[in-house]
Parts: sequence; C-alpha cells; structure tokens
Amino acid sequence: HTRRKIEIIIDAPLAPRVTALIDRLGATGYTLFQSIGGRGAEGEWREDQLTGAQQKVLIKIIANDQTADTLVESLAAELERYSCIIYVSTVEV
Repeated sequence: HTRRKIEIIIDAPLAPRVTALIDRLGATGYTLFQSIGGRGAEGEWREDQLTGAQQKVLIKIIANDQTADTLVESLAAELERYSCIIYVSTVEV
C-alpha cells in the first residue's frame, strides 16, 4: 500500500503539543525519537542533559494521502513561528 510518511524535527518541549494535534486530526499513530545532536542553519547543537534546552525530537507518522495533507497543513500553520523541519515522502507499506 502506498502511504505518506511525515517526519517532524522539533524542540522536545513542543512534542506534547504536536502529538495532541496529530491525535485530534485523526492519525492512527506516530513514533517519537530523541535526538542527541546535529547541525543546521544555526550551527551545531548537542543535547544538554543538564537542562535539555536544546533537545530535539523526531516524530514519524505514516498516513493515507488525505490525513497526511490535513496534518501537514495544520502542523505547518501551528508551528510556523517555531524552528522546526517537516519532511513528507511517499512510502510503500
């Protein structure tokens, strides 16, 4: 079956807000991954175990086309003022 995979990289404190939105919009599930570091436009970052201030979370969702379109549109609007990345790809399940 062809489905869409949505991947969101976001600051960890925003993860509950994003997962609540995913639930409200009808996705049947998601998976959260903790990140330990990376590099982006703002430079390199590492997870700070003392405060968690820079910790990032990767959220992966597999959905049908209609749910994926609704999710991406709603997530983009909800997260436009935050630093995040949303990837969308087509996958075989």
